[in-house]
Amino acid sequence: MFKLMRKRISLLKQFLPVMVKAKKYYFILSLCAVIGTALVYVNPEFYKLFINNIIIGKDIGLIPVVLGGYLLVYILSTGLGYIQFVVRNKFSNVSLFSLKCKILNSILHRPINSDKLNAGELKMRIEDDLGHLNLLIEDQTIDYVLSAIRIILSVVLLYLINVYLATYAIVIIPITILFENIVGKKKGKYNNIIRDNQQKTNSWLQKIIYGWRTVKSLNLQETKMQEYQKYLDVYCENNRKWMNLWVLSNRVFPRLKDEFLMKILLYFFGGLLIAHQGLSIGSLLVFITYYEMLRASINSFASKDSQLLESLPYLERLSEEYEASKLNNRTNKTKCHELPSNNDLDIRLNNVSFKYENTDSWLFKNFNLHIAKGDIIAFSGKSGIGKSTLVRLISGTELPNEGVVTLNGIDINDLSTKALYGNIGVVMQDSILFNTTINENLQYSQKASEQEIFEACRKACFLDDINDMPNGLNTDIGENGMMLSGGQKQRLVLARQLLRNSKVLVLDEATGSVDPYTETKIFEAIKKLASTHIIIIISHRPTPLTICNRFVNFDESGKISIS
Repeated sequence: MFKLMRKRISLLKQFLPVMVKAKKYYFILSLCAVIGTALVYVNPEFYKLFINNIIIGKDIGLIPVVLGGYLLVYILSTGLGYIQFVVRNKFSNVSLFSLKCKILNSILHRPINSDKLNAGELKMRIEDDLGHLNLLIEDQTIDYVLSAIRIILSVVLLYLINVYLATYAIVIIPITILFENIVGKKKGKYNNIIRDNQQKTNSWLQKIIYGWRTVKSLNLQETKMQEYQKYLDVYCENNRKWMNLWVLSNRVFPRLKDEFLMKILLYFFGGLLIAHQGLSIGSLLVFITYYEMLRASINSFASKDSQLLESLPYLERLSEEYEASKLNNRTNKTKCHELPSNNDLDIRLNNVSFKYENTDSWLFKNFNLHIAKGDIIAFSGKSGIGKSTLVRLISGTELPNEGVVTLNGIDINDLSTKALYGNIGVVMQDSILFNTTINENLQYSQKASEQEIFEACRKACFLDDINDMPNGLNTDIGENGMMLSGGQKQRLVLARQLLRNSKVLVLDEATGSVDPYTETKIFEAIKKLASTHIIIIISHRPTPLTICNRFVNFDESGKISIS
């Protein structure tokens, strides 16, 4: 229990900045909860007055007092409930939505060479895990503390009514807390398994939906259905175990404890005390009411521990993401070097060495290269020899093990994200397109006039395709451009990059799906950019290489020659 308390405090300290942003709403929620608790304990006193003085004592003059008290408590409780509902919604908007944006912003600003999380995992961290933070901030602070206060207050009031009944009533407290802790740990274990399985299922579904044509063409429908069934089996098995524990802790144990052990025995012993020790009927009924409050408070207090144990896997992942967001923010602030907008770019690789993890062979060792404005440089060699890796080193998506890559003499690792990726544009063979219109895809990172859009599309030989489409620029292209041919997709991506007008244009098999005639026209247009740009080309086809004035050749022995 103390270990869990330390964990609760540690998490709350970590997310304190989130709570501070919504501190006024948090204060209102706390105040409403305190007032609501006071009203709950006032109500039984009117009940006692009604039984002892009006029913038994026949003092009808107190009826207006009792009715007025009941009515006042009801109005105040209803008003507080409404205020709490409204404020809780605002509290969530201010705290959780801002944190959601912060985490997404952190993910978008991570170094591209950092460890990648799959799409299913990222989505669950942003959407599902944050729901558990709401429970932590509100339930594990306001409700948790008030549950503890209500337990103490209820015990005191019970002892003031009758010592014997109170002693019997509180014996059940440690049993309840122990039981909820044991069950909560097991529910947390199954929750973790279910969540991990869910994120794997989401990622798997995303790949299958994107690649459904490939699945069908390879006749893999039955195989994929069997894989999906395995994910469903894992979910069903662990959800069944979790549900069994839920029924045990929320249905079976409470009924055994509250309805059998406590209520029957309370009425039995209470009747004996009325008969032999002068306990009034009103006092017994109020005692039972306060006991119900004690029971509810104990269940609430114990369930908060159980709830925290269930939520820990989610909160720990969220904690990891939150710390990463703060680290990325600090890192981005240190990478503050910018490049003057009117300067020509100069790329240098100085004694660069690189090898992938878990391999002993070096792709590059003490490699040097200088690229300046006007260079149209080709990286040539067989597949898998290191051409694309060299491009990733230049664009900062991989970092060298030794040596340094610089833009205008500045280590690219010290450049701001805007300075680096605002000046380097990369077109890959499998670049991503978005499920929206051609126009929105083109202007995804660079707003432009219609004239600028048409000019970029003309250079990419995509303008005629647009004109042939009924909706022109407003044509929807489907998920990842599925409504376009392979060549059209590549030309759309190229047009988008030309629209950005980056000073360094990297084309990695960027026209592999384009017919030779169209490819020739595209590279004639690209050649005209050389006077003001750096152009880097990777291609196994001859047409792109004809415009190059420099070559970096990778031979099969791993040697690199520059000509």
